Amino acid sequence: MGIFEKLFGWLFKKRPKHISLSIADVGKFVEKERSKSKVLKTEVPKIFAEIRLHIDEIKLLLKELEEKDIDVENERFKKVAQSSKKNFSKRISQLIQKLEPPQAINAKSLRNYCFLALDEIEQGVFASRKNIAYATTAMPESMRSIGKNLEAISKLLENLSMLIDENKVVFSEEIENALNELQSTNEKIKSAEERLVALNEKKASAEEMLENARKRLSELSSSEEAKKAQELEMQKELLAKEKEQIMGKAISELSALKRPIKKFEKACKIGAYKLGYEQSSTLEKMALQPELLLKSDPKAKGIKEILAEMKNAIEKNAIEMNEKEKKQTLAQIDALLAKDFFNEIFWPINELDAKINRIEKELKSIEVSKKLHEAKLEVSRFERELKDASLEHKRCSEEIEDLRKELSALAKKLSMMLSEALSKEVVIS
Repeated sequence: MGIFEKLFGWLFKKRPKHISLSIADVGKFVEKERSKSKVLKTEVPKIFAEIRLHIDEIKLLLKELEEKDIDVENERFKKVAQSSKKNFSKRISQLIQKLEPPQAINAKSLRNYCFLALDEIEQGVFASRKNIAYATTAMPESMRSIGKNLEAISKLLENLSMLIDENKVVFSEEIENALNELQSTNEKIKSAEERLVALNEKKASAEEMLENARKRLSELSSSEEAKKAQELEMQKELLAKEKEQIMGKAISELSALKRPIKKFEKACKIGAYKLGYEQSSTLEKMALQPELLLKSDPKAKGIKEILAEMKNAIEKNAIEMNEKEKKQTLAQIDALLAKDFFNEIFWPINELDAKINRIEKELKSIEVSKKLHEAKLEVSRFERELKDASLEHKRCSEEIEDLRKELSALAKKLSMMLSEALSKEVVIS
């Protein structure tokens, strides 16, 4: 390396084109940039000191104004001017109280103070314009001095407003809010990721427990006793299905008359046809709970009584029906009246129940049967636990994905704000 390069090598060093920050470092970076600014330490206290001097001067001027008599010959004008002076003094006293700078100097208090103080001056002077006009005519010098001090305060507040605009990193509420939102979202992601770790463990534990339960069930199922028990369980299931089919067929046949039964109910309610209390109760059960009615009335005696009454009502035109519906309904009723409910439904179901009871008794005598039942329940329980854990895991993963998208958008937004405030590119990733 030559002498020139040794002396002026710093000229050739590559300067970073932009500031690259991790999300974890953004807060520290913003604090560091704020600490570089002398606004809060020097310039703001100086402006506040000047504002306080002008406020003190206005207080003295107001005191002089209150003590000074209005020297005019016109008594009527003098009275109006005195009243205007009093009102003006009161309004300006209230105004300068509101213009008093805050004791705590921070970005938030400054933003609020500057905005409100400028507005107070504008509103206060505008509201006092009539009083100012009369008082100025009578006491021009005092009013002019107060006006100059208020104008000076207004200019100082405008300077403060410019400082706020020029030091966005220090004062920008948008940057502060965006930073808080970014950090809050990042914390949510960390919290969700911790939950995901716990859910991974929960899911793995459920998988292990399910595997062990299935292994135990498999071992129990491989014995001769278990095979016999499984065979009996299959027989029991087949018998239960057969029983269900028989009852289902009977219910289906009664359900085919659901609409005519409803019409018959209506005819009875409006008095077009009369039934006894027990018959009315049976009719209601036929419409709402035919299965329970069949179980409580094996020979379907009550059902057939209602069917006979309904047939009679149809034939007497007590139920509103067209000829086609009437013919079809009467045919269905006749078929049910001719049906041997006891031998076709109750007795076969009774026999099936007896067979099921014998199988259940035999299953109880097989020692492994209870263990098999418990093992199956255990497998079902761990399957549910695994399903719940997997669903919770999925939701948590989706939540993290959504939060990361939100974080990326917030990082981009804050990057643009900081880049504009610092006049150099800031990239947050």
